[in-house]
Amino acid sequence: MLVTVDNLQEAEGLDSVRSYNCSPGINFCARSALPIGAGLGSSASYSTCVAAAFLRLHNRISVPLNEDGAAANPSISAKDAALVDQWAFLAEKINHGNPSGIDNAVAVRGGAVSFARAINGRKGGMASLEGSHSVRLLLTDTKVPRDTKTMVAGVTSRLANDPERTNATIEAIHNIAERAKLALTDDKTDRAEIVKALAALIDENHDRLVDLGVSHPSLESVRAKTASEPYQLSTKLTGAGGGGCAVTLIPDSFPDASLNQLISDLVAEGFVPYLTSVGGAGLGIMRKKTPAGTGQSSHALAASLFRQVEASGLAKWAAESGGEWVHT
Repeated sequence: MLVTVDNLQEAEGLDSVRSYNCSPGINFCARSALPIGAGLGSSASYSTCVAAAFLRLHNRISVPLNEDGAAANPSISAKDAALVDQWAFLAEKINHGNPSGIDNAVAVRGGAVSFARAINGRKGGMASLEGSHSVRLLLTDTKVPRDTKTMVAGVTSRLANDPERTNATIEAIHNIAERAKLALTDDKTDRAEIVKALAALIDENHDRLVDLGVSHPSLESVRAKTASEPYQLSTKLTGAGGGGCAVTLIPDSFPDASLNQLISDLVAEGFVPYLTSVGGAGLGIMRKKTPAGTGQSSHALAASLFRQVEASGLAKWAAESGGEWVHT
């Protein structure tokens, strides 16, 4: 998810406008290659971009510079990242009612994190998985929109009507997540064994999510296809379920030819697969830079091209925009 804000005034310019009791006009443009309503955190990415853009506009977060005009700090400060995260989480509450906060946390900070709700007397919290293994994943968009609020409400209803069974299922899912966290950060076990353990946990997790009533026929179709011969891969729903995306673990040794065939099979059934991996950068802010001889800042040039590039080319645009990016 990428955004640009045109006519971004410096702090003193904005204060000058306020002194005349005028509201500055702002053009806000958001572009995304993420599928919407698919459980891939598109709303959290949008919330993060909106929060960061307006906090930057009002000089609440900064990209510090040294005397040479280069970034004095190679990354966005932890304090600024936390402020963006807080506002992004408020937006997520509007979007989803009672979100976990993990999507906006990852959108802001990047990498991999673990999250647990405070439930049944257990302390909740979120933690970065430092040194976690990177594994290949195939995300398959079923093209079936899902409503996080509806899915969460359904689980809440099950909890009220059958608390013993539902709490047991939730506790089992928590234990699965704890074992997955240990596997992802295990630096002693053979990698092939770690991937094998993760595959088993994915299958177990999906079965428990089915027990909670958050799967969908389209998700089961993706799971059946990836588990069939010759693929025999492990797949689970992701996000709130009820449609959206399924995630499939791709072992290191899985042949490229088989992966390409699987992708073709999924596309033939009307699904949209994306090959990705765990981890990645979080929030980034492009610093203004005026290329020699242009007289025009890289921000202005990049903003102009931003509206023209195809969504599939946004990553390339970000890499070749000419500005200097500072990340969390």
